[in-house]
Order: sequence, then structure tokens, then C-alpha cells
Amino acid sequence: MELKSRNEIEEKYKFDLTKWCASADEYYERLEKMHKQLSHLEFYKGKLGDPDKLFEYNKYFESIYLELETLGCYANALFDIDSLNNEYTKMCNALEKVEVEFGKKTGFYAEELRNLGENYLKDIVENAKFVDYKLEIEKFIENLHHTLSERDEHMLSEMSSFTNFASNFTVFLDGEMHIDKIADCGGNLHEMQISTYPSFLRKEDRVLRKNAFFALSNAIKNSKNTLFASITNSMKRVDFINRLKKYNSVLESELNENDLPQEVFDKVLSKAKQYGYLKKEYQIAAKNILGVDELMPWDMGLPLTKYNPDVTFEDAKGKLAEAIKCLGNTYTDALEKAFAERWCDIYPSKGKSSAIYCSAIYGTTPIMHFNWENSADDILTFAHEFGHSVQALITDAKQPYNLSEMPWCLVEVPSLTVETITYLYLVNNAQSDDEKLLHMQNYLKTLRANIFSGSADAELERYMRTNLREGKILDVETVSDFVQNLDKENTILPKFDEAKYNWMSDGHIFSPYYNYNYTLDMLIACYFAQKIYAGDEKILNDFITLMENGGSKKTMDLLSDSGIDLLSDKIYDEAFAFFENTLNDFVALSERVKENNAASKTQVNK
Repeated sequence: MELKSRNEIEEKYKFDLTKWCASADEYYERLEKMHKQLSHLEFYKGKLGDPDKLFEYNKYFESIYLELETLGCYANALFDIDSLNNEYTKMCNALEKVEVEFGKKTGFYAEELRNLGENYLKDIVENAKFVDYKLEIEKFIENLHHTLSERDEHMLSEMSSFTNFASNFTVFLDGEMHIDKIADCGGNLHEMQISTYPSFLRKEDRVLRKNAFFALSNAIKNSKNTLFASITNSMKRVDFINRLKKYNSVLESELNENDLPQEVFDKVLSKAKQYGYLKKEYQIAAKNILGVDELMPWDMGLPLTKYNPDVTFEDAKGKLAEAIKCLGNTYTDALEKAFAERWCDIYPSKGKSSAIYCSAIYGTTPIMHFNWENSADDILTFAHEFGHSVQALITDAKQPYNLSEMPWCLVEVPSLTVETITYLYLVNNAQSDDEKLLHMQNYLKTLRANIFSGSADAELERYMRTNLREGKILDVETVSDFVQNLDKENTILPKFDEAKYNWMSDGHIFSPYYNYNYTLDMLIACYFAQKIYAGDEKILNDFITLMENGGSKKTMDLLSDSGIDLLSDKIYDEAFAFFENTLNDFVALSERVKENNAASKTQVNK
């Protein structure tokens, strides 16, 4: 299976980036212009004690930041479609220089505001002119002791230019790490890279699946020291920054940034452990359906039914169009535009990043980056990224730029809600038990990954970051053994030494506690989706309100406005009840499918 090169992909299946930037020439022209614009930022140094000048500075800062964000998304999107293209690497490097300069030019802001004093800042909060900045300044006042000096800000900006560990990690993992070709049961060889690995795990050929599993595992094992160094150096960098800011831990910093109490973090992990048995129950069901003596890791992606349709992107659009009708015209209209305006980059190609994501720039249309495999679970992936896209459009229509970003800990709620609604549509409109079983399997995979893998990743991060903060030396073997032993009582899958390093293939680890957000947001999404799909207008309005509010309030207040209390057990227990009911329906249906298949085989034999 040879991957196509970029120029072999039809234009209609590539996203249109010209809405952000028309060409590489324009990109460099705009970067050059920014150098001049950045110089004007220093005009405001020493003048922020004048409310009018402070207001001017904030507006000017926003205009430059938005331009940086636009050019950054443009360069990174090009890099992601071909990480082996040296020109795209140069574009990212050029942007990085401007970002460093921007950080240095704005480094005076926090120190100057801090020196102006709390009383001045409280007067600014009450100034009607600053209504869009009220929340931002209130949070600044709360965190005065975490602000850095101008010199420290300068140093951190300089440091960012040579500590981009995540980018190096991506280049290596997606483009340069060698993965051996894999043989199928007939001895035929197949080329594989990380972006196409999931498609091999769906093949009926168990020899091919096993070889794919060990080929990737061995590739990671052979590169373990390089990957581990990138991850730990990135963690040390983040910890260094947070020590400068006087945080006791990276976790404390992240919770503070997201306005989440420690109690919520602990409750989410505790609930995931409480219901951890659901993961094991799924594996037992999968083993029984497959009829294997021992369930293996390379069996987990195999469809548990013979129903395995070839799903084109156009097919998925049709399914999604029906599923999202319960969400209203905003969603259905956006789906039409996504195709007409080429928001999507769909198929894998040589050098293309394995990442799947949505990027959105304030005031313009988003893009979605896929590695489409024509499988049924691609429908849910499409629904997920489309959920991000529409959220950006809804928020931008209601909020000014500086209040348009939802808290980082909630950004997956809109996408996972749309994904869950799409699942409910698919399973309720399936034309056969086999089709229903396939959709159940795909969605249960999403639940397991987001809830149980996400919470395990949070445990791993806390372990690593705590040890690094305490000055302990971490090595790849000790950490990988820790991963192997996480929640081992809730699995029937055997452990393989070759695969114990596979945790290092997830680039999300470079964003502190990112996967924890998936766990929290999956639980919230289950609450919203069930009720919206059932036609509950109030809950739909609550969901839309959450997106319209964007980042205009603190996290707990945003959720409270939408009827959610994260300090109560109710939302968590409801979500896990939904998980358990889905799993029970899956087990019962699988038994029926198995009996029907056996009966059909008996009839044929007669």
C-alpha cells in the first residue's frame, strides 16, 4: 500500500489556506511588515498608567497577536501536510523569530501593571471603557504574585527559539523515524507510517495486524532515547517557567489558568478509577465476539462484525448532515460551507502529519486536517473536528477577540458533544444489527480512549512532572514500567516489552495535562449529547450558550450558566451510566449477532 505524494491528491480534497494567506511570498511580506509593527509596542512602555494609553496598547496588542496567530496557523498547516518539505520548515523558523521578538517587545507589560498597583487596576476594572478586559484584569490582580519581570519575560522569549521540542518530536515521529515494511499472511510487504497504522489494525489478516503492531513498537523502542529526551526536556522547560512564576507545580499552574479547583481534577480521576471495570468488560466482550483464545492488543481495532463498509468523505458528509439536524441551522449551513469553501484536508500522503485537528482563526473560516481511511469510524472523527469548527464560528459571532477563546479545559466539549450526537444518530438509524454493532464498537473506543486513557495519561504526567520538580532523575525504563502498571487490574490484554514505550507516540504530552481535558470534556459531552438528541430544547440552549459565552466568564461560571456543577457527583455518574448502558447494549447485541451468524452457518451446512 503505497502512500500518494501531495500532488497526486485531488484539489477538492485539500484545504484552502488562501483565506489566511495567499502565498509564501505574501507570508514573508507580512512577516517583514510585522517587524516594523512590533517596534511601535515600545511606544507604550512607561505609559500604561494612563488608562487611555493602556486601552490603546491592548487593542494594538490584539491586532498583532491575531496576525501572528493567522500566519502561525498558515505555516504550521503547510508544515503538517508535508513535514519533509524544507521550505515549510524555513517558514516556521522565520515565524519563530518574529514570535520571539514579539515576546520581548511585550515583556514590560506585566511588570509595569504590577508596579502600578492593585488600586489602579481595580479602578480600571470599574472603567466602562474596559468592559471587554474586565475578566482579564481581574485575573491579573488575582495572580499578581505569579507575574514575571521584564527581564524574565525577555529570557523566556529567547529560550523558546531553541526549546521547540514538540516540533522536533513531530518531524522525527511523522517523517524520519524508520518503520520496517510489514508482511501479510501471504508474505506480501506493505509500507506503513504512523498516520496509516490504525488502518492496518482494522485488517482481517491477523498476521498483518500483529506485524503492524510490532513494527511500530520496535520503531519506537529503537528511538526510545531520542523520544524520551524530547518529552522530558519539554517537561523541564515548562517546569522551569512555572518555578519562575512561583507555582508549586505545573498542575497548580494549569488548574489556575483554567480556573478549576483541585477538587475537580481529583474527582475526575477518582471517578475514572471507580468505573475502570468497564474497560475490562469491553475487552471480555470483544474476546468472546472474536472467538480468540487470548485477546491481543492488535485485535482491539478489528471490526467485530463482517459489516465493514468503505466510507467515502462524501458518504460521511451525508450521515453527518442528518445527525446534526437536532442542533439547528447553524450546524447544517456550516457543513455545506465546509465542502463548498474547502475547509478540509482529507487524505494521507507522504510526509503528512498523523495529527487530526481543527484550526480556527478569529473572524474567518476554520480548517480541518484529517488522514481519511474510508472507515466507519472516520464519520465520528469528522463529526468531532466539525464540532470544533462550528464552535469557533458561534463564539466569534458573539464575543470580541480577547473573549473568544473558551477555557482550555473546555475546548473539547463542543466537539465531543457533536461526535456523541452523531454516534446516537448512526446507531439509531442502522439498517442491521451488524451495522449497529460496528458503530457501537467505534464509539466505545472513543469513550475508552477519552475517559480511561485520558485519565491514565494525567496520572503519568503527574508522576513525571512531580519527580522532575523534586529533582529526581527519570529514565525511560522506569517511566515505561510505570505506564505498564497503570490500571493493570482492569485489562485482560497481555503486556509486551517491545510495546512498553508506545506511550511516547502521543504528541499531546507536550501540552500539559491536555489529555486530562479529554476526560473531563467527554463526561460533560455525554451529559449534553443524550439530552440534545432526545429533543431537550433547554439543554440545547444551554449548550449553545456555553459556546456563545466563549471565554467571557470563569470556567465554573460558564458551566453553571449551562446547568453543570463539576463539584457534584451527578454529572459524572450520569456519564458513566451512559457508558455502562452503551456497553451492556453492545454485549447483548453482540451475542445476538453471534447466534444469528451461527444459525446462518448451520443453515448453509444443511
